Formats: sequence, structure tokens, C-alpha cells
Amino acid sequence: MGDNFVGWASAIRGLTENAGDILDGLMNIGPALADNKIIIRAALLRRHHDHMIDFSQIDMTLDHYVLAKWMRAPKGDVLKAKDNIEYVRMLECGKVPRIVEFYQRLCGITHPSSLSINYAFETTDSGTRLRFDQERENIDKLIGEFPNILESLVAFSFNAPLIILRVLHIFKR
Repeated sequence: MGDNFVGWASAIRGLTENAGDILDGLMNIGPALADNKIIIRAALLRRHHDHMIDFSQIDMTLDHYVLAKWMRAPKGDVLKAKDNIEYVRMLECGKVPRIVEFYQRLCGITHPSSLSINYAFETTDSGTRLRFDQERENIDKLIGEFPNILESLVAFSFNAPLIILRVLHIFKR
């Protein structure tokens, strides 16, 4: 992607939505599997076990995560996906300060708005001109305004799947 401000903002906006989606859909899966390891292992080995496993809460979360469809208005029995901002708000509750403000800025840059073009204008005494030679500076400036957010987004995007994989590896033993 290099030094393309709008392209970078689009990619980071996608990462932001992804991190919130993963937090919503996967964060509790690893601990739930670990808590029920003995019962699940017995069931997988087809050993008789008297315990009933209730994963209805996880099942509802995963149904939404896997089966939801994006739509402008509800249609029949289709499970409507949450709006992207709902996932982003979950990140703010998950201790990523100012993530909603950061996300709104990214949306402004990637959608037709003043933010999507103003960064390229330079006004001086001699007039206004377009400048596309400051893409990296614009990226760095936005990162500077929201320190540590990128690290948090990467952590939220990868930690839950890594925890789930770690727990699943336990089942192989």
C-alpha cells in the first residue's frame, strides 16, 4: 500500500471493523472450550458422560458471527448483521480509548466527504494547490493523534483466534 493515505485509511478501517467483529464473536469461545474440556473430550472420544453441555450462549454468538447477512432493512427470518459501528463500540468497552473517534475519522477519509480530499490541499499566499507528496506525513500525523490504537487493533484481531487455537491443541492430547 505504501504511502497512499486513502488506501491506508481504508485498510485500517477494515482492520478496526475486523477487531470489533472478532471481539464480539470469538473472545469467549476459548475460555468456554477450556472450562468444558473434560466434558467435551469425553464426548469427542464417545465415552458415556452424564453431563449436559450447554453452549447456547456461544451458539447464538457464533450464529450471528457466521450466518448474519448485511441488509438495509430486516427481511423475514434472515439474521441481520450488526452495524459496523456496534462492533467498534465494543472495542471502546474493551479498553481501546478513542477508537470510535478514530473510526469516524477513517470513515470520513474513505467516504466522499471533506476529510477525503482536504488532506491533499495546500493553501498559501499564492493560492491553493493539490499535493499528493505528503501521503506518509498524513499517515504519521493520524497515527500520532491516536497513539497505541494500531497495536490494540492487531491484538484484538489476533488474540482471540490464537487463544482458540491454543485451547483446541489441548484436545489432541
